[in-house]
Amino acid sequence: MDRRIQYESQMEREILTILENSQKVVFFNVQPFKIPYYYFKQRNYIPDIFFVLEDGRGAVIEVKPRFHMVLELNLQKYNNLKRYCEENGYGILVTDGGTSMKEFITYEYNKVFEEELFQRLKKGPILWRGLSILKTKHIIGYRDIASIVAKNNWIYRQDPFVIALRS
Repeated sequence: MDRRIQYESQMEREILTILENSQKVVFFNVQPFKIPYYYFKQRNYIPDIFFVLEDGRGAVIEVKPRFHMVLELNLQKYNNLKRYCEENGYGILVTDGGTSMKEFITYEYNKVFEEELFQRLKKGPILWRGLSILKTKHIIGYRDIASIVAKNNWIYRQDPFVIALRS
């Protein structure tokens, strides 16, 4: 395809290089289309990459750092992207190059921790200090928290840090 391509991160560049060099990819486009979504107001989300394989199948790739994949805003975007891809028969991959959203959704985490976190969240949002105490008690990591947030569609923000139930 030999063309100049704009990318927003090193990981996007690496994925685009793979697509460019693949014999099975017949077409790809960067920031290919807009997907409307609502997050406090009506917005448009533009995924990173769309590509088509020689057999006609298409897929969308969104590149996100793993610590950002399950942020509230990105989960809103992901849910709308997933619906868009299902409606159009496209595959979907949200990745940082090593971890994918699918891994967070299918990861087997500590159910006792999930239940304790849920009971605590019923009393109100949990801040970093409260989560740190629970993390130490259960010896869990980011993947556990991200998986629980993604599976339960809870609110997760980093600045300031908060996990909360949706009302």
